[in-house]
Amino acid sequence: MKKYIQKWFDPLVIVTITLAFATYWLFREAVKQGKLTEKTLKEAIHSDSISEQNLVLAKKQFYFIDSVNKLNFEIEHRPFLTTVNLNIDSNFVDNRISITSQIRNTGKLPAKISTLMYKIKCGKDTSHLVFTTVGWVSYPTKGEISGNAFYDGYTGLTINPETIQDVKKGNINVYFYVYLKYSSVDLKRNYSNYSVWKITSIDKHFDYLIIQNK
Repeated sequence: MKKYIQKWFDPLVIVTITLAFATYWLFREAVKQGKLTEKTLKEAIHSDSISEQNLVLAKKQFYFIDSVNKLNFEIEHRPFLTTVNLNIDSNFVDNRISITSQIRNTGKLPAKISTLMYKIKCGKDTSHLVFTTVGWVSYPTKGEISGNAFYDGYTGLTINPETIQDVKKGNINVYFYVYLKYSSVDLKRNYSNYSVWKITSIDKHFDYLIIQNK
């Protein structure tokens, strides 16, 4: 035990530990002040206040913290589009299923929509929930949706009277699909959203349940 204690009190060990703590403290303060750059790190080497090995470690920490800060900023500010406020027309005029909805940007930065597509299906089987490119109807989109703003949408599907009656009675469901592709001009990032809603007639009113959202 005495041998290990003497080892820890070796002057070289004490100096190394002291420099490591000093390096960490300087690095932390520089990061807080936003002043840590490769130039300042290299200048520290020339002044013998930081070793080459510690420089490598400090640079790794710097780039890691920088990437984490950018990721946190994106998560906090990015646009996020989702489908809300669904409503199916219960009159089914001309045997047509008509659905209105809204696209909401719940994020802070504006979103530019490049693709907006809807699809309607009727039935009980949910095997069709896997995304496919068949049966979609594309709609023109506005330029940008600002943060916490809404964009109105509409789509419809004309089907046979028998199917309409099954929908009214709740024997089958209406499945409403939405596919969005959008981007953030500020962040220079692209995003997408695919959602599926199950609409069911229950006691003469319609229940809306989102069963897939990604």
